[in-house]
Amino acid sequence: MNCERVRARLSALVDGELPPAEAAAVREHLAACPTCRAEEAELRRLREEVARHLAPPAVDEEEWGEMARTVVSRQARRLGWGLLLPAVLVLVGGGLGMFFVDPEVPTWVRIGVGALVGGLVALFVSALADRLEARRHERYEEVER
Repeated sequence: MNCERVRARLSALVDGELPPAEAAAVREHLAACPTCRAEEAELRRLREEVARHLAPPAVDEEEWGEMARTVVSRQARRLGWGLLLPAVLVLVGGGLGMFFVDPEVPTWVRIGVGALVGGLVALFVSALADRLEARRHERYEEVER
């Protein structure tokens, strides 16, 4: 095999895509030709470099914990909004007028006000917990924005 034919097949050899007989012929040429051997070494180095840069970054336990806290926080917000929205609808839909006019406040209005307060508290607590957690794990404290 001459150098030109070997160079045309080097990339396939490095990627492991040559048939065994052809790979053996290319390796035989590489054993005798320092120029092609150097080119093959450079291709292998480049392949390893690209593979190293394309590998996904490692995620440590702290990052997994942070993701889990984010999921819990989202659930708390969903719960808060889930309690808040129906409560607002109930109160705006007639309960608020009755609440101020009628001295005998019905139970459903009290439940609506309770859900409203519970939703607001859940949203406030989850937002506060997120802020405190973010402050504790701030990685870019020294970065000027």
